[in-house]
Formats: sequence, structure tokens, C-alpha cells
Amino acid sequence: MSEQIQSRSVMQPNVAATIAAAMPPITGAIFFFGMRDQSRLVRFHAAQNIVFGVACIGLNIVLSIVFGVLIRVPALGVLFALISIPVWIAFAVASFGIWLYTLIKAYGGEEWQIPVIGAQARKLLLTPAAG
Repeated sequence: MSEQIQSRSVMQPNVAATIAAAMPPITGAIFFFGMRDQSRLVRFHAAQNIVFGVACIGLNIVLSIVFGVLIRVPALGVLFALISIPVWIAFAVASFGIWLYTLIKAYGGEEWQIPVIGAQARKLLLTPAAG
């Protein structure tokens, strides 16, 4: 008896967009480059979270270098060390808040744009696919 079982996993676009936004930039890249047949909502959130993740990593590196150098300035190092603490806290809280808000908007099926980053994501969406 030849029985064909066709198993197809179909994810709702809002769930897929939420997963694409879950771990920037990794899950964004997986959904953007690996699953080209996704809806516009999923591709937007994937692209936005690629840009957001790369921007957070880049800003983290820049802050590390800047404060790493400034802390070593004679006589002012302690001051820069004290300034760096609230800057790092603000960066962490802002990054977490933006990430959480994008998750909520993705699950709600909305294409909410992070200022500046959303525009870059739209440009990424317009780039022709390679291959």
C-alpha cells in the first residue's frame, strides 16, 4: 500500500515575524536569506532585525573602544569610568526596550519601523536577490 503523507509546516506570518525578530541578527538572517518565500511582514522584520543586531554589535564595539581608551587617561580615568556606567546601562535598557517592542509589533502583525534602522531595512528589502 503506497500512502503518501504530505507534511507541510505552515507558520502564521505574525509568528514567523516574531521568530525572525527573536535573536537579532541571527534569526533575522535565517528568515531573510534562508526562506525567500516568506510574506512581506516576515521579510521586513527579518531585514530590520539584521540591521538592528548589526547596529547594536557595532555600537557595542565602538563604546568598548572609546571608553577603554578614555578610562586610561591620567587623572580623568575615574571620571570616564563613572560616566561609562550610566551610558552602558542606558544602551542596554534602550536596546532591550526596542527589541521587546519589535517583538510585540511583529506578533501583532504590524510593520513598525525603528527610526533610521527601519529605513535601512527597507533598502535591504529592495536589494535584488543574488543567485
